[in-house]
Amino acid sequence: MYRFPILILLCLALGANSLNAQQTIKMNPKHVTVFFRGTEMDNTAKVTLQAGETQVLFTNMADYINRESITVGTDNSNVIIQSVTFLDMYSDTNIIINPLTKIYKDSLALIISKRQLTDNKLSVIKEQIAIIKANEKVSGNNADLSIAVLEKMLEVVNTRMGILLNEKSALENQLKQMDTQVERLKNEVPGTEKLPGGEVLVKFYTPQAATITAYINYIATDGSWESAYDLRTAKIGDPIILAHKAIIFQGTRVNWENVSISLSTGNPNENATAPEFSSNYLSFYQPGIYSAAPAAFAKSSIKMDNVIEDRIQPTRNQATTFVSPVATTYDIETPYSIPAGQKQQVDINTQKLPVTYRFYVYPKADNNAYLQAQLTDWGNVDITPGSANIYFGGTYVGQTYISLHTVTDTLTFSLGRDKKIVVKRVQDTKMRSTKTIGSNVKEQYGYTITVRNTHAQPVDIVVADQVPVSTDKDISVEDIETSGGNYNETTGEVNWHLTLNANEAKDLKLGYTIKYPKGKTLTSH
Repeated sequence: MYRFPILILLCLALGANSLNAQQTIKMNPKHVTVFFRGTEMDNTAKVTLQAGETQVLFTNMADYINRESITVGTDNSNVIIQSVTFLDMYSDTNIIINPLTKIYKDSLALIISKRQLTDNKLSVIKEQIAIIKANEKVSGNNADLSIAVLEKMLEVVNTRMGILLNEKSALENQLKQMDTQVERLKNEVPGTEKLPGGEVLVKFYTPQAATITAYINYIATDGSWESAYDLRTAKIGDPIILAHKAIIFQGTRVNWENVSISLSTGNPNENATAPEFSSNYLSFYQPGIYSAAPAAFAKSSIKMDNVIEDRIQPTRNQATTFVSPVATTYDIETPYSIPAGQKQQVDINTQKLPVTYRFYVYPKADNNAYLQAQLTDWGNVDITPGSANIYFGGTYVGQTYISLHTVTDTLTFSLGRDKKIVVKRVQDTKMRSTKTIGSNVKEQYGYTITVRNTHAQPVDIVVADQVPVSTDKDISVEDIETSGGNYNETTGEVNWHLTLNANEAKDLKLGYTIKYPKGKTLTSH
């Protein structure tokens, strides 16, 4: 395949050429690469060219396109691309049907079908009523019938007639309601919408008539995808099963019909050029004197090199992941049809992650203990940020968010609350005191944290609390007691790492004294 960037205009002196009639061809995307923001679209179409010059207007392009990204190519080395022009306009060839239209039309067809059945039932009821009335008249004129037999027949007729008349009224009311629904749906069915579509006008030259395949590739600024996960584990000690999915937003305003999809973590809209060094000059500030930015920095622009590139397409008979220094690309195995403006969930992969389990509780803020699974060396795992549905023991327990904003080599998944870890934090009233000593005030605090494991097996648990940190030299924190906990003087965090046997409980002590000048009021933040 031969591809040429839009900026290259190949005009060769090949003698006088006749310009054939312009053709209009609707392009259809065959493959798309969806980025976290933006979509690369590969379009193909068959084109029949007469000898000489032929202009072809390719329609059904996205409405917002990075024009610098447009490339046009053919599968015929004898065909010359003389010019490429992008046109931005409203066009009858760029019409989209509202995705709700089918839903409304299907609902309308269903109600009309039900109405016909109801109308048929009503016709049968009316026939039965007519027959009964006719029989009633005949019976009334029959002198051979005894009064007892006649009364019995009339009783049966009246009973049956009453049932039929009630059914007739109910069916007539149903028909009225259905007629109202039909009229409402007819008035509310969304129509078509003419969009500000993109069209590409290409001038081809060929020395002899040929049928070719034309390729147009471009970056649409709309469209995106984000990761979503199902995080499952049967019980504590089992690996985590992490099913990675993608939620694709098809924002290109061009319907995708049976297209192959790739997902990329890259961003084609980012500047690809590394920043240049610029000296940082110091001077004294002089009020009232302003200087303009140097001319060299007044305006910046990016000029892309014109490079002819052959795109290498991996085979698509299986889901494949490609990792490069700048991005990860997922090739989705199954083609999809996604209407414009719709969201679509697709499966990426499923991984089994070896994790260690622990419980974590921060009773100053929340007495609930949270089960956590920790993954070490997570940098080697194929994972991107995203929301995750959590399933524990086959039951949905909630949702969490997988964030990669950590500098440690351990990634922590939160698996929800565990009511079998009972935690209580109370202030020790015997230790609480406020004393004035000379020009200073001393406030003493003490807390007891009780942790109980009601599981039938031992558990590891991390209990977190804190000691206040002074930001003023006149405020000091003294007499700190953590009963063996790990204390971080910089942050004030205290952690206890416990292993509790089944039904075992343990008390933890935390105490400190705050010293500050008399007459001052403390605040915390």
